[in-house]
Amino acid sequence: MAELGLLKGRSSGVLFGYLITRALLPLVKLAGLMPRRWTKPFAVVLELYSRPFHVVNYLGSRVGGRLCSPCVMQTMLDRAVATLGQRLARESETTLGHGMCARPKFQQAKQR
Repeated sequence: MAELGLLKGRSSGVLFGYLITRALLPLVKLAGLMPRRWTKPFAVVLELYSRPFHVVNYLGSRVGGRLCSPCVMQTMLDRAVATLGQRLARESETTLGHGMCARPKFQQAKQR
């Protein structure tokens, strides 16, 4: 069981992050299967939409924190963590070794 203390207050950012991760896994898996040369334009597109994504992420966690009780959020978080753990356990070493080009801002940060 995840810590209830993570979900205290009006923001449920941790929960929302896990829910988004769970929802985006098929996209991540698809990106990992793309030829490397296709992943750079894909990374640029991700970069273009990062600001709206951050706004939605923030607003979603704020709204979720107001609409759901800590007990409901705890149950949702436990379910999301369990689902992610099950999916990870089913992946092969080959699949886990797939990758793609990093977003341009990540590459710039690494070079500093």
